[in-house]
Amino acid sequence: MTEFEDLERSLKQLESPLLAAETHGLLSGLLTADFSTPFETLIDEVLELEAPPDPNDVLMREALRPLRALYDETKAALADPELGFEPLLPDEAQASFARRLRALGHWVQGFLYGLGRGGVRPESLKGESGELLRDFGEIARIDEDSAEDDEAEANLFELTEFVRVGVLLLNEELQPFKAPPVVQ
Repeated sequence: MTEFEDLERSLKQLESPLLAAETHGLLSGLLTADFSTPFETLIDEVLELEAPPDPNDVLMREALRPLRALYDETKAALADPELGFEPLLPDEAQASFARRLRALGHWVQGFLYGLGRGGVRPESLKGESGELLRDFGEIARIDEDSAEDDEAEANLFELTEFVRVGVLLLNEELQPFKAPPVVQ
Protein backbone atom coordinates (compact mmCIF):
# COMPACT_ATOMS: atom_id res chain seq x y z
CA MET A 1 0.00 0.00 0.00
CA THR A 2 1.34 3.40 -0.96
CA GLU A 3 2.12 5.57 2.04
CA PHE A 4 1.35 9.29 1.95
CA GLU A 5 4.85 10.41 2.98
CA ASP A 6 6.52 8.05 0.47
CA LEU A 7 4.42 9.48 -2.34
CA GLU A 8 5.19 13.02 -1.18
CA ARG A 9 8.95 12.28 -1.33
CA SER A 10 8.62 10.67 -4.75
CA LEU A 11 6.73 13.67 -6.15
CA LYS A 12 9.42 16.02 -4.83
CA GLN A 13 12.12 13.84 -6.40
CA LEU A 14 10.22 14.00 -9.71
CA GLU A 15 9.89 17.79 -9.30
CA SER A 16 6.13 17.58 -9.61
CA PRO A 17 4.17 20.71 -8.75
CA LEU A 18 1.49 18.51 -7.15
CA LEU A 19 1.18 17.30 -3.58
CA ALA A 20 0.47 13.68 -2.63
CA ALA A 21 -3.19 14.23 -1.69
CA GLU A 22 -3.84 16.26 -4.83
CA THR A 23 -2.15 13.57 -6.97
CA HIS A 24 -4.29 10.79 -5.53
CA GLY A 25 -7.40 12.93 -5.94
CA LEU A 26 -6.44 13.64 -9.56
CA LEU A 27 -5.87 9.95 -10.25
CA SER A 28 -9.14 8.99 -8.56
CA GLY A 29 -11.01 11.59 -10.62
CA LEU A 30 -9.43 10.44 -13.88
CA LEU A 31 -10.32 6.80 -13.17
CA THR A 32 -13.83 7.69 -12.01
CA ALA A 33 -14.38 9.58 -15.27
CA ASP A 34 -12.85 6.81 -17.39
CA PHE A 35 -11.70 3.59 -15.75
CA SER A 36 -9.56 2.78 -18.80
CA THR A 37 -7.38 5.88 -18.31
CA PRO A 38 -3.81 4.70 -18.90
CA PHE A 39 -0.97 5.21 -16.43
CA GLU A 40 0.75 7.49 -18.95
CA THR A 41 -2.08 10.02 -18.62
CA LEU A 42 -1.35 10.29 -14.91
CA ILE A 43 2.34 10.82 -15.65
CA ASP A 44 1.49 13.59 -18.14
CA GLU A 45 -0.71 15.35 -15.57
CA VAL A 46 1.58 14.93 -12.59
CA LEU A 47 4.94 15.66 -14.16
CA GLU A 48 4.06 18.15 -16.90
CA LEU A 49 6.90 16.77 -19.05
CA GLU A 50 7.54 18.09 -22.53
CA ALA A 51 8.38 14.57 -23.74
CA PRO A 52 7.51 11.10 -22.41
CA PRO A 53 9.93 9.74 -19.79
CA ASP A 54 12.82 7.78 -21.25
CA PRO A 55 12.07 4.09 -20.56
CA ASN A 56 15.84 3.44 -20.34
CA ASP A 57 16.32 6.00 -17.56
CA VAL A 58 16.77 3.81 -14.48
CA LEU A 59 16.45 6.72 -12.05
CA MET A 60 13.20 7.85 -13.65
CA ARG A 61 11.79 4.31 -13.58
CA GLU A 62 12.64 4.05 -9.88
CA ALA A 63 11.11 7.45 -9.14
CA LEU A 64 7.93 6.49 -11.00
CA ARG A 65 7.53 3.20 -9.11
CA PRO A 66 5.42 4.71 -6.26
CA LEU A 67 3.15 6.41 -8.82
CA ARG A 68 2.69 3.12 -10.67
CA ALA A 69 1.85 1.38 -7.39
CA LEU A 70 -0.62 4.16 -6.54
CA TYR A 71 -2.25 3.81 -9.97
CA ASP A 72 -2.64 0.03 -9.60
CA GLU A 73 -3.89 0.27 -6.00
CA THR A 74 -6.39 3.03 -6.82
CA LYS A 75 -7.77 1.13 -9.79
CA ALA A 76 -8.21 -1.98 -7.65
CA ALA A 77 -9.82 0.00 -4.80
CA LEU A 78 -12.33 1.72 -7.10
CA ALA A 79 -13.32 -1.68 -8.53
CA ASP A 80 -13.42 -3.38 -5.12
CA PRO A 81 -16.86 -4.89 -4.48
CA GLU A 82 -16.12 -4.50 -0.75
CA LEU A 83 -15.89 -0.69 -1.23
CA GLY A 84 -12.32 -0.53 0.05
CA PHE A 85 -11.49 2.79 -1.58
CA GLU A 86 -9.94 5.43 0.72
CA PRO A 87 -8.58 8.89 -0.15
CA LEU A 88 -4.81 8.98 0.42
CA LEU A 89 -4.32 11.48 3.24
CA PRO A 90 -1.68 12.05 5.94
CA ASP A 91 -1.75 9.66 8.88
CA GLU A 92 -3.63 11.22 11.78
CA ALA A 93 -0.99 10.01 14.25
CA GLN A 94 1.76 11.86 12.37
CA ALA A 95 0.11 14.98 10.96
CA SER A 96 -1.53 17.96 12.58
CA PHE A 97 -5.24 18.61 12.26
CA ALA A 98 -4.56 21.63 10.01
CA ARG A 99 -2.34 19.58 7.69
CA ARG A 100 -4.93 16.80 7.39
CA LEU A 101 -7.72 19.30 6.76
CA ARG A 102 -5.63 21.08 4.11
CA ALA A 103 -4.77 17.71 2.51
CA LEU A 104 -8.47 16.81 2.27
CA GLY A 105 -9.10 20.10 0.46
CA HIS A 106 -6.21 19.37 -1.92
CA TRP A 107 -7.47 15.83 -2.47
CA VAL A 108 -10.94 17.08 -3.46
CA GLN A 109 -9.43 19.77 -5.72
CA GLY A 110 -7.41 17.07 -7.47
CA PHE A 111 -10.46 14.84 -7.77
CA LEU A 112 -12.57 17.57 -9.35
CA TYR A 113 -9.74 18.42 -11.73
CA GLY A 114 -9.33 14.74 -12.65
CA LEU A 115 -13.06 14.40 -13.36
CA GLY A 116 -12.88 17.42 -15.65
CA ARG A 117 -9.73 16.18 -17.42
CA GLY A 118 -11.47 12.84 -17.82
CA GLY A 119 -14.31 14.51 -19.69
CA VAL A 120 -17.01 14.75 -17.02
CA ARG A 121 -19.03 17.95 -17.29
CA PRO A 122 -20.65 18.98 -13.99
CA GLU A 123 -23.82 20.09 -15.77
CA SER A 124 -24.24 16.54 -17.12
CA LEU A 125 -24.66 15.17 -13.59
CA LYS A 126 -28.15 15.56 -12.22
CA GLY A 127 -29.77 14.90 -8.87
CA GLU A 128 -27.60 13.49 -6.11
CA SER A 129 -24.49 13.39 -8.27
CA GLY A 130 -24.76 17.04 -9.25
CA GLU A 131 -25.35 17.99 -5.63
CA LEU A 132 -22.37 15.89 -4.60
CA LEU A 133 -20.11 17.78 -7.01
CA ARG A 134 -21.34 21.09 -5.61
CA ASP A 135 -20.58 19.83 -2.09
CA PHE A 136 -17.12 18.73 -3.25
CA GLY A 137 -16.57 22.24 -4.61
CA GLU A 138 -17.26 23.61 -1.13
CA ILE A 139 -14.95 21.05 0.49
CA ALA A 140 -12.17 22.00 -1.94
CA ARG A 141 -12.31 25.52 -0.49
CA ILE A 142 -12.19 24.28 3.10
CA ASP A 143 -10.93 26.72 5.73
CA GLU A 144 -8.15 25.36 7.89
CA ASP A 145 -8.60 27.98 10.59
CA SER A 146 -10.95 25.69 12.50
CA ALA A 147 -9.99 25.08 16.09
CA GLU A 148 -8.57 21.65 16.74
CA ASP A 149 -10.73 19.90 19.29
CA ASP A 150 -12.63 16.63 19.58
CA GLU A 151 -15.59 18.04 17.67
CA ALA A 152 -13.36 19.29 14.84
CA GLU A 153 -11.68 15.86 14.67
CA ALA A 154 -15.07 14.16 14.46
CA ASN A 155 -16.15 16.60 11.75
CA LEU A 156 -12.98 15.92 9.75
CA PHE A 157 -13.57 12.19 10.03
CA GLU A 158 -17.18 12.62 8.85
CA LEU A 159 -16.12 14.88 5.99
CA THR A 160 -13.47 12.37 4.88
CA GLU A 161 -16.04 9.58 4.98
CA PHE A 162 -18.49 11.76 3.00
CA VAL A 163 -15.81 12.24 0.33
CA ARG A 164 -14.98 8.52 0.27
CA VAL A 165 -18.60 7.46 -0.15
CA GLY A 166 -19.24 10.28 -2.62
CA VAL A 167 -16.39 9.09 -4.83
CA LEU A 168 -17.74 5.55 -4.75
CA LEU A 169 -21.23 6.79 -5.72
CA LEU A 170 -19.88 8.88 -8.59
CA ASN A 171 -17.66 6.00 -9.68
CA GLU A 172 -20.65 3.66 -9.77
CA GLU A 173 -22.72 6.16 -11.74
CA LEU A 174 -20.02 6.97 -14.26
CA GLN A 175 -18.36 3.55 -14.48
CA PRO A 176 -20.90 0.97 -13.37
CA PHE A 177 -19.30 -2.37 -12.76
CA LYS A 178 -21.47 -5.23 -13.78
CA ALA A 179 -21.55 -8.14 -11.41
CA PRO A 180 -21.21 -11.52 -13.06
CA PRO A 181 -24.56 -13.16 -13.72
CA VAL A 182 -25.81 -15.38 -10.95
CA VAL A 183 -26.36 -18.94 -12.10
CA GLN A 184 -29.37 -20.54 -10.47
